[in-house]
Amino acid sequence: MRAVDDPDDDLKAAIREAVSEVPCTELFPHGALASWTVGDVGIEITTEGLWLGRSGGESRWYPHEQLSGVVADEAACELLFSWPTRRDDAGSSLGRLVSGLLDRRKESPPRLLHPSDASTLETAITAYELVSDRLCYGFEARRQSNVTDGLSGLR
Repeated sequence: MRAVDDPDDDLKAAIREAVSEVPCTELFPHGALASWTVGDVGIEITTEGLWLGRSGGESRWYPHEQLSGVVADEAACELLFSWPTRRDDAGSSLGRLVSGLLDRRKESPPRLLHPSDASTLETAITAYELVSDRLCYGFEARRQSNVTDGLSGLR
């Protein structure tokens, strides 16, 4: 790991070449790919998921495996998230009712985040595009100037 963080570009190029043949594998920098703070909440996008941490030490992690989609609304400087629910997977009316009640009891992942500025929004959506594409998480990441037109494909 220490060697990967070394600024030696030849080593990084050799590692990238070696992993290029391995599906769903990529060399990413260690740590947050994008980060910002809103009030007392620190927000970090990593290769594994979305982290929300309060200044008091409480943190929540939402893995990318659970993410259905993310849309960057450049005009509003917002990230709109789509996460599946238990209710979405229920096969009957009773199942949807019970699953809906269970979904209300569990902590919901964020549906909307406001990066601090346009540059941070650009970094965040680029991180989601790269992670989804190169690590094969399977969620849709896209940019849109008018989010209301793009919500139809998201759950």
